Amino acid sequence: MHMLYASNSLDFDESGSGLSMVFADWRFKLQVSNALSVCLCVESRGDRHFMQTKTDELLANIFSTEGRPSTGMPVQDTPPLIAP
Repeated sequence: MHMLYASNSLDFDESGSGLSMVFADWRFKLQVSNALSVCLCVESRGDRHFMQTKTDELLANIFSTEGRPSTGMPVQDTPPLIAP
């Protein structure tokens, strides 16, 4: 994931808890605890549509990563939070 977004990021952190990346208009934090547990937080600067587009993009990249099994379970759709 880092390799896909590094060229456009302003800052990133690959600590033991996951990957956080910051961009001009949005940011995300990705935590993977095992093959079946993924936590993704995506925030934008007040643009709900842009945030949903980036969330969909990130999820597609996460679940298309070679060697990563699909759970076959639907992704839980939670109401987005928009950072001020």
